[in-house]
Amino acid sequence: MAFRIMTVCTANICRSPVAQIFLSRFLHHLPVEVHSAGTLAITGNYADQTMQALLRDKGYSHINDHRSQALMPSLISKYDLLLCMEDAHLNWITQRSPVATAKVKLLGHWDNKRQVSDPIGQERAEYERSVEEIEYLSTQWAKKLIDLGVCV
Repeated sequence: MAFRIMTVCTANICRSPVAQIFLSRFLHHLPVEVHSAGTLAITGNYADQTMQALLRDKGYSHINDHRSQALMPSLISKYDLLLCMEDAHLNWITQRSPVATAKVKLLGHWDNKRQVSDPIGQERAEYERSVEEIEYLSTQWAKKLIDLGVCV
C-alpha cells in the first residue's frame, strides 16, 4: 500500500502543484502517491502561467496537465501526510478535521517551520524564489521520510 501525501496551498495553482511535482520526483522509486489541493481552490483551473513556464524550464512539462482541486474535508482522511505552505492552511485543515492534527505539517517543518509565501501577482523573481524554496523544502521532506523509513 502506498504512503499518500497531499500538498496544500490556497488555490492549488501555484505552490502546492510545484511541491507535488518535486516530492513525486524525489520519491519516485518508493511506494508513494503525491497529490495536491487548495483550501479555497476552484476545481479544474490550470496551474499559474508563470509557474508553468518555470517548471517547463526545469524539465517538468507535465505541470501543463495540472488541474486544481478543492481540499474537501472528505479528502483529508485519505492521506497519511498533509504538507501545507502556510499556518493558515494548517489551521484550516485542523479546524475541519481535528483528528488530522498529527498528520498535518508545514512544508517548511524541517527548516524552522518556514512558511512558503504566495508569489501570485508578484514579479517573476518571486516565483523563481518560490520554486527554489519549494524544491529545497521538498528535498528535506523526501530525505526525512526515507531516513525514518516511512515510505520504504
